[in-house]
Amino acid sequence: MLKHSHLLMDIWYTVDILDERGIKMASDKLYECAFEYKKTKLWKKLWDTEIFAVKFSDGEIGYVSVMGKGGTYTGIAVYVGDDGFQSFREIAEGETESSSFFKERERMLKQSCLQVAFETKGELREEELAEVRDYAKKHGIRLSGKNAYPQFLKYVPNKYPWNLLSEKEETYIEETLKIAINIAGQLNGKSAQDIGIKAIDGETEKVVLFKLDNQKNIMEQTALPKKKKEVYPQPTGLDDFTISTIRRIKKKEIFECELVRLPEPVQNTPEEQPVFPMMLMLVSAKDGMILPVNIVADYEENPEQILQNMAEALKTGKRRPGKLLVRDERTKALLDNFGKQMGIEVRIERDLPHLDEAQECMIEEIWADGEEDDDMFQLQQMIESMEKLPDDVLRSMPDELIEQLEIMAASGALPLELQYRIDDILDRI
Repeated sequence: MLKHSHLLMDIWYTVDILDERGIKMASDKLYECAFEYKKTKLWKKLWDTEIFAVKFSDGEIGYVSVMGKGGTYTGIAVYVGDDGFQSFREIAEGETESSSFFKERERMLKQSCLQVAFETKGELREEELAEVRDYAKKHGIRLSGKNAYPQFLKYVPNKYPWNLLSEKEETYIEETLKIAINIAGQLNGKSAQDIGIKAIDGETEKVVLFKLDNQKNIMEQTALPKKKKEVYPQPTGLDDFTISTIRRIKKKEIFECELVRLPEPVQNTPEEQPVFPMMLMLVSAKDGMILPVNIVADYEENPEQILQNMAEALKTGKRRPGKLLVRDERTKALLDNFGKQMGIEVRIERDLPHLDEAQECMIEEIWADGEEDDDMFQLQQMIESMEKLPDDVLRSMPDELIEQLEIMAASGALPLELQYRIDDILDRI
């Protein structure tokens, strides 16, 4: 069980993410296709922006990106349907408006695709590693070299990558890999452009489409889905009693606001795909105070909840907004009807110094949490190494190092399990 705890604006959230996520074993057919695809090294012939389409056996269309030519990540992703391709387009083309730190990170969480990644063994969990090794052993495959281990993942917007695949999703991955293997054969002695695969940009209207016929590729052309303008949730507002309660608060003040997606996932049950929750940052321009508005996991389906959470924070803090300055259109859509109910202005403003400062504090805290996790991991590694040393080698350690161990053991700041292990090492010295 992995446990993440983080303090955000005086609110504790404790998130449990199951390390044993109820993995559905990938079929032998998927592994067979993945290892066969890996042999083709198609990523050496295509850039990840050289997109081609595939038509699945059920008639659905997928849009495929082959990754690996840049040398940092090897995999193949299929973005299924119009919504899938829209997510690729948003990531590839980036933001046109000025982005906050949180907006930029959220952009990378918008992927909607199925993916086969080829990883080193250190990137896989024990269950995945055992599964790959078992298949490789049964089929005489030697797992060696860089990125030897296939991993099957499902990316859903604003959710943690997951490997619980439906039968249909497994079929989509299998058919994508078979088509990609055939494409690798078609590229022998030819360039991608020779068979109609070209890099796309915001102006591209058509791409080449492949479909299987008796295990061979048939080529066509297909139009890319049209760009969609994002429509943001807009709750109707709050009930009259809540509005009248907030109005009775005497002093008005200006608040700087932004809806942000937090970078750590939450999960209610082990079977549930963890989600990156949404939070409304509400910062007073009078004194810089951050109102503690509770996070919401299902904002897109239930935007009213975050509005109600905001109302509770205002009532508890006895704060009455006189004007709401917001970062972007999404936050404006959330607060517009509330502003009308309160008779106050809700306006997009680029210069939000109090909100910027509050977000900088959050960012520092997020990085600090990560550094603490890294430090604890390094300490665990050091203790494990010491435990394997003979007693005479431990006794020959520098006095300064022994003194540091004694200080750590006496500090009371370590988990008990680590403290006991250090005590055992000191006893041997």
